[in-house]
Amino acid sequence: MDPILALLFCTAFVAGLLILDHRRSEVHSIAGWIPTIWMLYCGSRPLGQWSESTLDIEDLSAAIIEGSAIDRNFLAILILVGLLILVRRKIDWRQVVIDNRWLFLLFLYMLVSILWSDYFFVSLKRWIKAFGGIVMVLVVLTGPSPFKEIESIFRRTIYILIPFSALLVKYFPSYGVMWGRYSGHLSWAGVTNNKNTLGVLCIFSALFLIWMWARSRKQTERPSTKYDTMDHVVVLGLSFWLLKGPGYAYSATSVVVLIIGLAILFVLRRLKANAKLHAMACLFLLVAGLAYLLMWGGVLSINPLATVTSLVGRNETLTGRDAIW
Repeated sequence: MDPILALLFCTAFVAGLLILDHRRSEVHSIAGWIPTIWMLYCGSRPLGQWSESTLDIEDLSAAIIEGSAIDRNFLAILILVGLLILVRRKIDWRQVVIDNRWLFLLFLYMLVSILWSDYFFVSLKRWIKAFGGIVMVLVVLTGPSPFKEIESIFRRTIYILIPFSALLVKYFPSYGVMWGRYSGHLSWAGVTNNKNTLGVLCIFSALFLIWMWARSRKQTERPSTKYDTMDHVVVLGLSFWLLKGPGYAYSATSVVVLIIGLAILFVLRRLKANAKLHAMACLFLLVAGLAYLLMWGGVLSINPLATVTSLVGRNETLTGRDAIW
């Protein structure tokens, strides 16, 4: 398929997903799009790096330290708009600070620690960006339906970033694919910086979509339609495909975290459905812990670390990272 035609098709597909989400959502707040844009920015590559058509997997430190004017201005506008929304809602700032005193004390300590930083302005800019996250959280929490707004923000982020990541990998490799400077290994980045951040995006999307599907099965107020299931299945399939990567160069950590997350989600749902499983779960954890100690202590000729790393295509030295550390 021609890349331009693929771009048009992907844009139409994402627009259709957003329309379906708008119809299924119970909250329709324009202010909710400000945190959504913030999430889209945090889940993708900085705006200043999109001008680099050829990405390097290791040479990003200088760009990170210097930053870019377009990113600073973009984030400043979002934070300013978020503050204006909070001012119009006339929230009680004193009560907000009291209820979250430890969080604000932490941010105050971070602000003071900037004074002895070797990179004063870099640290200050990062502190302002971190504080912007608090502003976005307050925009969501002070809305009419915070929890439903959070779900809507997560869905919009996934519906936009995952399809466009697949588009860049498949049809625009100069933007969605990376090569190692020394190893020459090919890896997928999509809309993110590298394969690891793409892996984080994929496992977040997969866990959220599977949780949404599992919850909709027991939902009685608004039963899910076939369109709800179809769009989740398509985006979930794209997430798994991106997580797989081009052969060896995939994020093994993300795969392991996804498996553990799915196991925890399954166990928690079972425990909630049947209280009698609590004792069985505790017994299983006890047996697993004893087995781990026996194998780790050398009583049995099994190395758990070597076994787990071999399952994800890595070796016991964490694929050479122990020498780097």
